[in-house]
Amino acid sequence: MSKNILIIVFLIFSNSIFAQTRVSLNDFGIFPKTYNKNYGKITIVSDSKLQELIKNHIKHNKNKPEFPGWRVQIYFGSGNQARGVANNIKKNFMNSYKKTEAYLLYEAPYFKIRVGDFRKRNEALKFMKNIKSDYPNSWIVEDLINFPKLD
Repeated sequence: MSKNILIIVFLIFSNSIFAQTRVSLNDFGIFPKTYNKNYGKITIVSDSKLQELIKNHIKHNKNKPEFPGWRVQIYFGSGNQARGVANNIKKNFMNSYKKTEAYLLYEAPYFKIRVGDFRKRNEALKFMKNIKSDYPNSWIVEDLINFPKLD
């Protein structure tokens, strides 16, 4: 008896699992006013101020070419010769690892060379292990990274 009740309850709830469809944002990132896809109709009621806020958010973020991620720092130095040393290290790195970008930073009074654009820390750690023989004093740092290049 309890087995039959369990089966009936399962059948009732399994039909409701397929009652929803996924609504994606349009190209501008604004929720559509009405969405109709053969199964039903969804109408989203929102304040015009909310849509204006979303548009401003998208506009503001289009101007930012970077987002939070990880890089491997291979050089950190200061002094009279630091700029020349940093440029040489960057040049040598670019010759050895052609597919990975290198960035020269200056944060007074230090010159730094950071390499790579990694979204996850473990990706940066894996790359650091690969270059550890050439750059034994390298370490992972959080940084703003560039969006990946689309081929």
